[in-house]
Amino acid sequence: MEIFVVRQPIFKLNKQVYAYEMLHDEYAQEGGSSDVKAGSLLYTLHTANLDILSNGKPLFIRFSKEMLEDEMISLFSNSKLVVEIQDFTKKEEDILREIKQLREAGCQISINSSSRLDDLENYLKWINYIKIDVSNTSEDAIQVFKDRNKKNNVTMIADQVENHEQYEIAKGFGFDLFQGFFFSKPEKMKSKGLTPLNISYIQLLSRVNDESLNYNELTEIIMRDLSLTYSLLKSVNTLEYGLRREVDSVKDALIILGDRKIRKWLSMILVKQLNHEKPEELVRTSLIRARFSELLTRETDLSNKSEAAFLAGLFSLLDVILDRPMDELLEDIKISSEIKESILTGRSKMGVIIKLVQAYEKADWDSVLRYADVINLRVKSIAESYMEAMSWYLQVI
Repeated sequence: MEIFVVRQPIFKLNKQVYAYEMLHDEYAQEGGSSDVKAGSLLYTLHTANLDILSNGKPLFIRFSKEMLEDEMISLFSNSKLVVEIQDFTKKEEDILREIKQLREAGCQISINSSSRLDDLENYLKWINYIKIDVSNTSEDAIQVFKDRNKKNNVTMIADQVENHEQYEIAKGFGFDLFQGFFFSKPEKMKSKGLTPLNISYIQLLSRVNDESLNYNELTEIIMRDLSLTYSLLKSVNTLEYGLRREVDSVKDALIILGDRKIRKWLSMILVKQLNHEKPEELVRTSLIRARFSELLTRETDLSNKSEAAFLAGLFSLLDVILDRPMDELLEDIKISSEIKESILTGRSKMGVIIKLVQAYEKADWDSVLRYADVINLRVKSIAESYMEAMSWYLQVI
């Protein structure tokens, strides 16, 4: 039985990441007892590095009824663990006893409000967080709950925040934290032009994607930007290249990298630079998408296209970062038609990989399996590639 594991961010008011929720596919598996599924998940959690998933932040995990009853929680470090409870089919006294035991074990508790908010009042003094589905809860119910919650001071998480309008409404209601994919969608498209700095970065991306690189021109452009120069020399002077002397020339560094690595490295750096006005999670997501797409491509008959898949994943959030139409941006940076097609339409095999990566982020496991079948991708390689992409990201930041 394969278990998919993915993390999703939970944001503070300033759109910086406060915590992550770890989602898994235990309910997506067909067949097998609940105990078998719980055991498979337990094994996955132990083989996956939870420090990589949490990145030093609180980690919300939904534990099944079977896992809680078997006291599997005791096998985990509780310092950053937030146990999510959403099963309210048991008697209230049994749920309260379970919550108190978890608190005594040092865990923080979050309740997912799948039932009416006024049915949860007796739990509030024992929990730390409550998730409220803002797409399926009336504004009146939220306001009533907020008034009742004042004496308990439970942190309110607005869940299923799927666009910026919902985010602004949730802010107005006084939510503390926000979860959903609003951060990965463009805000209102800007009619005004890009800033001079962003224009220069877009122009450099265009140069990088030329079929034939002009090293003298690239050297001149990079040397105008101190942060680009520093990042380039730092990257080349790592042990990865096994150099006998330190490189202190931009042109020498570019020659050592070569065309393929220049395109990959500079594209990564420039996406980071372009994101200076948006949540840092956009860069994290872009880089993880890039590496995840590259690794998956190597598992298919497109293995010779892995670098193109990296760039497709990397640029797949460029419209969100700059609030500009994607087709215009891809035209500006003169990306190859193959990469452009995979991002804009998703109809090519590489496009299917990008769609699979996006579905994996949303824990849309049915779509993940369907896309994997289209490109003859081994299911086992998907979860392994995701964890490898997460680990790689921590090494390159």
